[in-house]
Amino acid sequence: ASLWVKIARWYGALGHMEVVLVVGEVDAAAVTTAGRLAARIALARVVRVPGAGHDVCLEQPLAVAAAIDDGVASSARARSRPQTTRATDGIDPMEKPT
Repeated sequence: ASLWVKIARWYGALGHMEVVLVVGEVDAAAVTTAGRLAARIALARVVRVPGAGHDVCLEQPLAVAAAIDDGVASSARARSRPQTTRATDGIDPMEKPT
């Protein structure tokens, strides 16, 4: 199987978790890769940090921290809502794809 199929299987197990992918908007490769990953993870979203490149954490640490804080707050709000059964229930998220 291709790398993207393996990634989709492994990250598909994260269907019950919110995932925030933080990238610098001027890092075209990271933006593309994050978009492809987000398309395969049910609760994923991409945060593009304006003006930042590949070293987004070093270039814009406050923006990265804000994106993480927002993701944690959003996840906490989601946990307070009633849960529904998902197709990914029962999948071990730590199991590596084969």
